[in-house]
Amino acid sequence: EEEEEEEVAPGAPRRAKEGPGKWQYYLHNKVDGKKLGWYEYDEDAAENMEKYWGQFQRDAGLNVRLIQSDYFKYEVNFSDMIQRNTTSGMRRVIRRIAAGERPDNAAPEKIPEKAAPDAKPAESSDEEDEDMATADEDEPEEDEAAEEAAEEEEEEAAAAEPVR
Repeated sequence: EEEEEEEVAPGAPRRAKEGPGKWQYYLHNKVDGKKLGWYEYDEDAAENMEKYWGQFQRDAGLNVRLIQSDYFKYEVNFSDMIQRNTTSGMRRVIRRIAAGERPDNAAPEKIPEKAAPDAKPAESSDEEDEDMATADEDEPEEDEAAEEAAEEEEEEAAAAEPVR
């Protein structure tokens, strides 16, 4: 009888234990010609997100993690379900779609304000154990990061502001 109770009705969300979730971010401004909407994380970043999500589920103190995705690093806050590009400060809503669930394509209720970028590019969570306190003053990476941030700001200024 218990097995029958475990069955899920058609269309009902299933429990997350059935497999890894899908990770998505909401693009609320036009970037690289992409339409506004939900986009899936690349495979490597999604694997890290799922790993860190599991750790957060076991220890709420692990709510903020750093994730590398393609060329960018993001600070991910699992409590608020927000990611922040550490270079530009752009913040986006994120979500986890549990295995078997159908996502809603509607825009999030609240779009986060842009935050300040990091003064120095942050290390990813895989490198958190290394000493991050020492910083060389004249690193070329900082100049590149500043240029990238300025370019992103120009692109974002050209895009229409989202309706709040």
